[in-house]
Amino acid sequence: MPRPNQNRIKASKVVTYRPVLPEHTSLNVATETGSGVAATVSDYKTKHVYIAIDTISAGGRVAVKFYESGSDSQPSWNASASASNRLSPINAKKLPATADVDGDTGIIFTAGAMSPVEVYVNSDGANYLNTNITTYSTSITASITTKITAWN
Repeated sequence: MPRPNQNRIKASKVVTYRPVLPEHTSLNVATETGSGVAATVSDYKTKHVYIAIDTISAGGRVAVKFYESGSDSQPSWNASASASNRLSPINAKKLPATADVDGDTGIIFTAGAMSPVEVYVNSDGANYLNTNITTYSTSITASITTKITAWN
């Protein structure tokens, strides 16, 4: 007989988490730097970003950073952070699990064929999540797409 406060083990139930935020295209660019279109993520716990980059030609380099904001209204993503423009770069983790990617550095892509990359972003408490291309060599001809999705 179990002790009074001991939990009984019940059959496990597999829980499948499904995206509740449809894939939100943040960036879809070919030759520029700048911020994407932010996704409102305040109602979601887990946030992933999918990055798809075509082949980057020799000598090319692209840097993608991830930004969050806890403001009630969207900040100006291309402006500097301030008391009235609250945004900050956030750390990420390339999946499958690798070392953390520093938010100030972002993910650097260099020459070659690119496989799509899935990234987990730690944006607890964020109302908005966005991606930003901060480095884009003009000698390359790559198409870059980032999509944000979230689960509860």
